[in-house]
This record gives sequence, structure tokens and C-alpha cells, in this order.
Amino acid sequence: MSDFMVEELKEVREQDLEQVLPVLYQLSPQKEEDKNVSQDELRKILAKIISDDNYFMYVLEVEGNIVGIGSLLIQLNLSHGGKPYGHIENVVVDNLNRKNGTGKKIVAKLIEKAKEKGCYKIVLACEANNIPFYEKSGLNETGEVEMRLDF
Repeated sequence: MSDFMVEELKEVREQDLEQVLPVLYQLSPQKEEDKNVSQDELRKILAKIISDDNYFMYVLEVEGNIVGIGSLLIQLNLSHGGKPYGHIENVVVDNLNRKNGTGKKIVAKLIEKAKEKGCYKIVLACEANNIPFYEKSGLNETGEVEMRLDF
């Protein structure tokens, strides 16, 4: 990325939806069920995300184009002195903008927000080939196993 390019890392806005979806679908390819959800319904969902005090979605724009996305969900907690913890989700950088620090900037922002919210830890699930990327951002593989049940 050139030093002359205008870059902004910020919370997502409702008007960003049209640029967010193509980037997001690079992480999770669009399925038939996604095609059945109207743009109006997606706007409503994004509005709920934006208004949720425990959900933070950031976008990185370069020259007005969204090139990366990442989300942080804050999980309230009764243990650990009542401190919450964060879940990092849906970190994705546009295919044409990878390997230049974009993803690392997004993850750093999510970590900063988790600290600001008083989280005692952050967790995430990722493919094994993405472990080195997250380790460079300070996260550690714990040996825990992600389990999942799809509906």
C-alpha cells in the first residue's frame, strides 16, 4: 500500500453494506440461503449489529473502498471477576489487498477495543493455515478444540 493512499479504519456504517458483502463472501462463499435474504433484510441486520453495545464491526477503507473487515463480540461473564471476554469473528481482507498489513491492522483494532471494554481474553476460531497470521498479532494457540453444530 502506498504512503499516498488515504486509509481509514472505522466502525461499519449502514451505507457500507454494498461494499461489505463482496469482501465477506470471500471468507464464507455465498450460499443459496444467502441469496434468499433481501437487501432490505440485510440492512436491518446490519442496523442491529451497529446498535448492539456488545458487537463491533470494523472496516478498513483505502481510497473509499472497503478492503477488509473484522468483528468483535463481547461475551458477558459471571466468572473472572465479572470481566467479559471477546470473540473475534469474520476477519477477512479482499484478495487483492492481502499480505500488506491490512489484516493485522484490523486485528489490532479488535484487540484494542476488547481491552477498552475490559475483556480478560479474546478467543477466535480459524483454519490451521491462519494460525501464523494470528500469532503475529499476539494470539496463541491453546490446544483447545473448537466444536460446532450447524443447523
